[in-house]
Amino acid sequence: MLEVKEVKIEYYGDEVATLNFTFDRGITLILGEAGSFKSTLFAVIGGIKEIEYGEIVVDGENIEELHPKDRNISLVSEYSLPQTGKVVKALMTPLVLRGASKADARKSAEKAMNEFGLCDGKIKTLSKVKLIKFFEARLSMRETPITMFDEPFHYMGAENSVEIVKMIRSRSGYVLVSSCDGLDVERLMPDYVAVVRGDKILVQGPLSSVLTTDDEYCRKFMGLDNLNDV
Repeated sequence: MLEVKEVKIEYYGDEVATLNFTFDRGITLILGEAGSFKSTLFAVIGGIKEIEYGEIVVDGENIEELHPKDRNISLVSEYSLPQTGKVVKALMTPLVLRGASKADARKSAEKAMNEFGLCDGKIKTLSKVKLIKFFEARLSMRETPITMFDEPFHYMGAENSVEIVKMIRSRSGYVLVSSCDGLDVERLMPDYVAVVRGDKILVQGPLSSVLTTDDEYCRKFMGLDNLNDV
């Protein structure tokens, strides 16, 4: 079980939210409008944002004190992508940061590039389709118990949803996907759904139970009245 317990979020010294989440293994789609602390949640779990209060527990082990590189977590995000440099270096870097030699990291990067049809061009020139291939290649190089996808359908294009879903479903363990678009329920068909508003969880559970919720806000946000039978 992945747990985020009583994590206090502060900005400029003011407490703005308290995060409490529990996730089971499988794919969880976290739905919420902008400002619902979805990206903040990922930053907290990944260690990008330090916390002073609260716990992050993975299968009974507290990880909130660990350095980000020691948490063994994968993040697919617009903000985790280097804005400069070339593909091979971007693929190598996570391995080098975790102790691999540059020679071994390059060998792994070149193997992944070949497998996913990538050339060693500049990161900023990648199309959305090639961007998906880049993230697939990077994910293939490390097995991690937690993988987080921050707004993948928005960032990499809902028109590429088939490839995005394939990438998400290639991961095992705790797979968390954030979204501000209720239609991503139908695109992804996750194992679990959590609908959040601000730092409050309105509905959370297996997909089948969430689809039958009586919460008016949740039904409207997910477009349940128009959702195809599942």
